Amino acid sequence: IRTKKKAIAELVKNMMAHVENGAAYTGKCSISHSACREDAEEVARLIGEQIPALKGNIVINNIGTVIGSHTGPGTVALFFMGDKRTRCCSSAGIARCFACPCCGLLPRELDFS
Repeated sequence: IRTKKKAIAELVKNMMAHVENGAAYTGKCSISHSACREDAEEVARLIGEQIPALKGNIVINNIGTVIGSHTGPGTVALFFMGDKRTRCCSSAGIARCFACPCCGLLPRELDFS
């Protein structure tokens, strides 16, 4: 992905592929950004087009200083409830770890069924 416009569209596309209940999603959604509020507002606008219940209900915040100092300006992070992760440590035979090396989830958040 080479342009900001395509990256933003891909972010929303990825959300739509994984969000609970697809376009019928009514849960929480928030966006954090690092010195690029316009980009965050564009992500929110595109999400609002695809998920009408979220239009005007997406919280936009600044990224914190710790993460922002590592990512730099231009970072946009999207948060929502998605599908349950079922592949991860369990596929590597790791049943008890402090945090999954693949995704960072704690054992209680992983589904090993």
